[in-house]
Amino acid sequence: MIFPLLMAFTNWGGALSIDALRNRTRNKIPKGWPLTFLSFLLGWGYFTAGLPKLIGGWLDVSYSTTAGFILRRYYSGADPMYLNEMFVKINNLFIYKILDYSTLLFELGFILTIFWSALFLRAIGIAAMFHLGVLLTVNIPFSLHVLVFLPYIIYFYFDNNSQFSERAKHFFSRNKKVFLTIGLILCVVIITDYYPRLFSFPRHLILFLVCIPSLFMVIPEFTRPLLDKLSKRDSHEK
Repeated sequence: MIFPLLMAFTNWGGALSIDALRNRTRNKIPKGWPLTFLSFLLGWGYFTAGLPKLIGGWLDVSYSTTAGFILRRYYSGADPMYLNEMFVKINNLFIYKILDYSTLLFELGFILTIFWSALFLRAIGIAAMFHLGVLLTVNIPFSLHVLVFLPYIIYFYFDNNSQFSERAKHFFSRNKKVFLTIGLILCVVIITDYYPRLFSFPRHLILFLVCIPSLFMVIPEFTRPLLDKLSKRDSHEK
């Protein structure tokens, strides 16, 4: 509930609404402080998730809490999904401790990235991959959580001048209606994730869809030449 409440103060309706498309002369100045505050809340949320783990013994080298979660899910009586059964068969404490320490490092260090936009965008991409990994191994879905990443994904691809060339930015602006259509389809998928009886989409589909663009946020050096090639092909066709 905090997410739409904060976004209501950004004037996002001036750009991402049907009214904005119909009335192009209206010029609403976006406000950045709600996203800044949301970034802090994200960082604080991950920090408060990591601190109990740190105090609760995740650093202990004699056992792995991640392994405990994976085994608990497997023997809970519910059918294991995705990679849960495969990870149960991994009997290696070293690998599981890497997962423990990686979780601690990510959750405790995420809040420090909010001071550098380029680093924070990479952290958002890592966060999406993190939640996908939790779903695949422990079968705990975080579809609700990844929705708050969408404004940062939009910023990365549409308004992040430091990442892309002018040709790539023009490519996004020229094909804005296409991406808006994709956004509407994504909204339908989000709704069906809450009410799966309406449609027969696979469960947790929204998490997988959000992780696709998030992956390129982790490695923007690969994203730039890829978008340049797409924009060149688009300009040649026109």
